[in-house]
Amino acid sequence: MKKSIIKYFTLFLSIIAVILGIVVVCNVIPATAVINYLIVIALGLFGIAKICVYASAPKPSAWDLVLGILFLIVSVFLLSHDPITMSATIGYVLAFLAIVGSIAHFMIAYEIHKHAKNASISGEVVSGIIYILLGICFIVLPIYTQLAYVYIVGIFLIVAGIVGAINALTISTRLKK
Repeated sequence: MKKSIIKYFTLFLSIIAVILGIVVVCNVIPATAVINYLIVIALGLFGIAKICVYASAPKPSAWDLVLGILFLIVSVFLLSHDPITMSATIGYVLAFLAIVGSIAHFMIAYEIHKHAKNASISGEVVSGIIYILLGICFIVLPIYTQLAYVYIVGIFLIVAGIVGAINALTISTRLKK
């Protein structure tokens, strides 16, 4: 009984994911507005989480507090403006996140090198460089950044739905083994 419920529920969710993915890819502008609101809400929640980390850490980092306040301010600012302003600003917010991510990777590489001279830091350095290049691309092409992430979300939903459907349809044979 439980196996069939899991199978049909997974199949149902997979079909929904494929349908949503197709809707997102075919209706980029409305999907962009919805995804923008979700990103802005996520930024606000991330800001609250960073402030909570700062408040509860035994050795609080001012970086957590600054990022938390900054993300809350950006989130409130974007939510209080029209969708066009939000759309125009999201690319720059993503650029900022990419550049901050690059700084974090370089800081991690420095700490690894400082404490373990023989440890490889090339992965962190390469990641930092990629994040900087992404940030520059996001700044130079904010509208294309937005279109790219909307298409990525749509394609991800389609692929995840197809994989989920395959898993749902083959679950009974896998569970028997």
